[in-house]
Order: sequence, then C-alpha cells, then structure tokens
Amino acid sequence: MKKNLIITLSEEYIGQREKIAKMLSNEGLDIVDIYEFGVITGTIDEKKIETIKKHKEIASLSEVSNIKIPPPESEIQ
Repeated sequence: MKKNLIITLSEEYIGQREKIAKMLSNEGLDIVDIYEFGVITGTIDEKKIETIKKHKEIASLSEVSNIKIPPPESEIQ
C-alpha cells in the first residue's frame, strides 16, 4: 500500500534537494513537490519507507494520513 510522506532534509543538504529528490525517486518515491526550504513530498510503497529513512540527508520523515470528510448534505452517522 502506498503512503503519503513529508520528508524534511537536513539543513546542510537543502541546496542539493533536486539531487536528493532524484535519488529518492530512483528508490521508489513518487515525488509530488520539492520545496526550496528543504521539504519533499511524495508517495511510496510502505515496504520501502525504512530504506528511505536511513539516508543521512533526511532530518525527518512523516507519514500523512488521508482524511475523508463527507459532504455537508450527507446524513449524520
């Protein structure tokens, strides 16, 4: 199952964010966005998350949950 991730790069690697994004992409991360302040968002198979976490360039990695809100006209559950 694919998971949505927010990856924060260590400060010393922010200037290399494009190179790091390519490396992560080669490891299975489907890149959604690359932000100039050192954050990369994307999706990856949950089995590959542990591999991605081990990179020295990554300061933190968070999984993002999808929230489904029913339309206002739907019945209260």
